[in-house]
Amino acid sequence: MDCITDPGGCLLMAQTTTEYTPEALVGVPQYSDGVMPHVYLAVNGDEGWTIADQWAYYKGSELPEPSPDPAQEELGLTRNQWVMLQHQTRALALSGIFRDLDDPLTELTAEEWANYLYARSESWFGLAEDGRTEIPAGTIFRADFTDRISSEDPTPAALENTEEPLPAPCAACEEIKTLLDADPQAIAYSRTGDVVTATLTLPLESGTVAMEYTFGLVPDDPAPFSRTYLQSAHRA
Repeated sequence: MDCITDPGGCLLMAQTTTEYTPEALVGVPQYSDGVMPHVYLAVNGDEGWTIADQWAYYKGSELPEPSPDPAQEELGLTRNQWVMLQHQTRALALSGIFRDLDDPLTELTAEEWANYLYARSESWFGLAEDGRTEIPAGTIFRADFTDRISSEDPTPAALENTEEPLPAPCAACEEIKTLLDADPQAIAYSRTGDVVTATLTLPLESGTVAMEYTFGLVPDDPAPFSRTYLQSAHRA
């Protein structure tokens, strides 16, 4: 109190909110999400205002509820499902996976896995110094291509008898990224029952690509959080 009254100071408070993406939740973050207030004691002295002391305390996980995206509401998805769906569809596009797939885990090639891991690293914490994904690739495979809650991570058929490929961009990655960033409507979503379809239309220099990716839904219960996973891909 002496600092506030003589020579004159004040208390400042800032409040930060942490909300994890579904990818971060899969990675089991070290700290809880929620609201953290920070209190600072500012003192006005001969050298101007300085911070004399500060405190912070965890207030709990009652996060302010953001307004849902209209598309999320129309599809009837949870916030985590909607975020995961967009990340996964973007990664499939950036990977150049533009062919029919009825069982991605058994049909994608080692080169396509390398392309996918590179594209998906945008939302999975980036790449480590050795060029691999920061999170184990098997965890990405399980979250993006299966409805498994836990148990052993799957090994794609193309990688069963070979070393896991280093993430690498596909030949058209930069062109695809430019088109996606320029046209938010390049990907449209619809839902039938428990299946969500992402329709991708890209006017590449080599010709227009039209794809339909279908996703299954993992609910909040029994999972610790909800998400989507790729079921199939087909030329539209």
